[in-house]
Amino acid sequence: MRSWSVWMVSATIAGILATASPVLRVAGAEDVGVNPITKVQPGMTMLQVLQTLGPPSDIVENAFYYPRKGKVIFASKGNPLDGTKVEKIEPSSIQNPVP
Repeated sequence: MRSWSVWMVSATIAGILATASPVLRVAGAEDVGVNPITKVQPGMTMLQVLQTLGPPSDIVENAFYYPRKGKVIFASKGNPLDGTKVEKIEPSSIQNPVP
């Protein structure tokens, strides 16, 4: 239980740091239908993800949920700010229409 609370506190701190730092965004990228979650790659750190996508709407265990974008799953090893990296990205099914 203690490791879970440490993980949550660290994730919250990372979110605050990510939203406090300036993030460059391409003008109109959202307008042309680009899902920003496609910029997230396996191996990125939690801080890089927060800088790219901003704070998640929900955190369940080691997954960050972003409405209409998808889910980012982290490998939960050690301190989240030091060594937690993206393990898997699951874009929203709305963004991936079935042909």
